[in-house]
Amino acid sequence: MLKKHGISNMKSFAILFIHLLSFFCMPSFSFSKDTISPSSSTEITDKAETNTKLIKEATGVIELTSRNFDSSVRDGNIWLIEFYAPWCSHCTKFTSAYKEIASELYELNNTAERKVMVAKVNGSKERSLASRFNIEGFPTFFLVDGWTVREFQGKRTKKGLIEFAIKTYEDTEPIPFINS
Repeated sequence: MLKKHGISNMKSFAILFIHLLSFFCMPSFSFSKDTISPSSSTEITDKAETNTKLIKEATGVIELTSRNFDSSVRDGNIWLIEFYAPWCSHCTKFTSAYKEIASELYELNNTAERKVMVAKVNGSKERSLASRFNIEGFPTFFLVDGWTVREFQGKRTKKGLIEFAIKTYEDTEPIPFINS
């Protein structure tokens, strides 16, 4: 079979496949004032550096998808993540408060030991992530710190989520990583 198709053709195919795979697996980002979301821009040549800059310059809620979730949460920061649905009235009412939470946590990041990033996942669109975290209702909040995942069980208030992200997370039993 190798003689028929030629080893050089197989090498070319393998190289092309690897390039295509890396292109589709690396997220790129576009910026707006309140939300940062993935885009299909092919003009960004070094996507890893862009992802690092995104994290450093974040001022709003970062939109995570199945394409950028794992690379984002393993960046060494702690992540407060909201699973929401656009049709959920509780989620839409909480949107402005969640943006304020992001602003306050980013201000605290300048002086705090624990740097907390704030993100959201559209659970009705990103079903694989919602399933991975066993989402049963919206909104649902998690604090992801490396391999440690904790679910927020308190009252959904600005103060409650900020305290959870900074100090009361320790009172919550971690979820086994296999379930998140």
